[in-house]
Amino acid sequence: MTTIVKTEKYQRGTFGTLIKWAFIIFNVVMLVWIVGGLHSVSTIEVHSNAERAGRAIGSAIGVASLLTLWVFGDIILGALVFFTRGQKVVTEQIVGHAFSAGSAGTLGEGNFGKADELIAQYKNKLGETPTRSEHPSRSSGGAVSFGKRS
Repeated sequence: MTTIVKTEKYQRGTFGTLIKWAFIIFNVVMLVWIVGGLHSVSTIEVHSNAERAGRAIGSAIGVASLLTLWVFGDIILGALVFFTRGQKVVTEQIVGHAFSAGSAGTLGEGNFGKADELIAQYKNKLGETPTRSEHPSRSSGGAVSFGKRS
């Protein structure tokens, strides 16, 4: 049994790649900033309960501010990453045994008739109307190949 696997990818340009890396670097910097801030707060020496409460309140305000900055930065940069993702590229790949034991011939012969039939069957299942070059006919006398138009 053969199946055709369709893979969709977005191909970014140079500007899109820069925006994506800016997004990743921003997230890493924010994480390091919050962890570093919490670490530096934990090293502060306190001598009374008032100082301990002040340290807790100050660190809570600092972490909340950094988290707010992180969320707003992620929304802005995330939207830019989404809008610069580029064009969709669709790749079709035949998975499984595309040829029966005797139909493929020798290796390198270039007989793509069976593969053309499978692609035409797949397109028929999707509801697309095959054209003459997409659907091989047995009366044509020759094997239909990819890229050839009749």
